[in-house]
Amino acid sequence: MESTNKNTVAEIVMNFPVTAVLFEKLQIDFCCKGKLTLAEACFQNNLDPVIVENLITVVVNESSQKQEDFLKYDNKTLIDMILKKHHSYVINNIPIISGHLYKVVAKHGPKHPFLNQVSELFNKLAIDLEQHMEKEEKVLFPHLIFIEEVYRKGEQDRSVSFFLKGLVGMMENDHQRAGEILEKIRSLTDDFTPSASACNTYKLVYSELESFEKDLHKHVFLENHILFPKGIHMEAEIVCRSQRN
Repeated sequence: MESTNKNTVAEIVMNFPVTAVLFEKLQIDFCCKGKLTLAEACFQNNLDPVIVENLITVVVNESSQKQEDFLKYDNKTLIDMILKKHHSYVINNIPIISGHLYKVVAKHGPKHPFLNQVSELFNKLAIDLEQHMEKEEKVLFPHLIFIEEVYRKGEQDRSVSFFLKGLVGMMENDHQRAGEILEKIRSLTDDFTPSASACNTYKLVYSELESFEKDLHKHVFLENHILFPKGIHMEAEIVCRSQRN
């Protein structure tokens, strides 16, 4: 395969979704920092870009996984996918993880005080995500579906303005804050590595937190780099049509 050094990390994942697993292992952010080129991302993470490129080649060549083209989906299909796979995941797993964290803090908090901070950070993340998803489901997603309907019909609609770009900016800021909270949790937990003497619930909640982070990365990637840019492009085209007539 051709060199990916000058491609953005998001572009690499768009073209080869299987690389998301590799980037997770290397702790290369392909969602909130997905606009960085691979070379820039490697520099930020003190990684050799030549070695990372070789790893990408190996992963892509060895994978039998179908490379899914997210760009072929319309907005409604992407939104349905995000709702069913990612929003539902967040809603279902927040109470489970919170309950396990409560038990672990109660038992191990006195000896491991950092667990109190982990619990506080996750609770803040939970509140932020619930509010964020409500804004998406009630305002942003319906607007994206409306924009696509107007765009596909080739219609003009003077009610469509550059409203979307500002709203998307707010959502991307929310994503950035969520990512920063999870980075703090990862740091506090030593990359979700429990001590050898940790009880089963302690080990379980670390695994749950890591899975939650991975799901959020995929969730944010689909929105920041697929859904939002498509919507902004469609909105701009509709506005241009209206201004020409």
